[in-house]
Order: sequence, then C-alpha cells, then structure tokens
Amino acid sequence: TNRIADLMATADLLITKSGTVSVLEAIHMQIPMLLDATSTVLTWEQFNHQFVQKHQLGQSFYTEEELKNKVEFLLHNKELLATYK
Repeated sequence: TNRIADLMATADLLITKSGTVSVLEAIHMQIPMLLDATSTVLTWEQFNHQFVQKHQLGQSFYTEEELKNKVEFLLHNKELLATYK
C-alpha cells in the first residue's frame, strides 16, 4: 500500500522488522514499537534495537510467545504503552 502513514496514524503499536526506515517512520509518527529479533538481526540493524530500548521507544521480541505476551501486556497497560512514544 502507499498509505503507510494513514495506517500508522491509527495504530496503537507497531510490530515491525528492525530496518532503519521502518524504525524512523515509527519514531516520526510517535508509535511504540516491538522490533522483531526472532532470527539473527543484521549487523547494521542491531543499533536500532539498542536505540529503541535505550530511548524508551519500544522493545524487542525474540520468540513468537514473547511477542504474544508483550502485545497483550502493552495493550492492557496503556500507561506503559504511552511511555514508549
């Protein structure tokens, strides 16, 4: 789709790969992120995981079960979710 900005504007949480463009779009749109680390993270994308966590913009997930748990927890804890913007 060419309407990514519209979709992001309505999102409470973005589950995404850790590519720099995706991360920067989420930061610009102020959307909390869960970054996919279920497989080997590319060397040049590892910084994005560290940056997102250090600046409280979101978290990484390493398994599908962890993703499920984090999504449920964050969507039921709006105060915590709001700190990731």
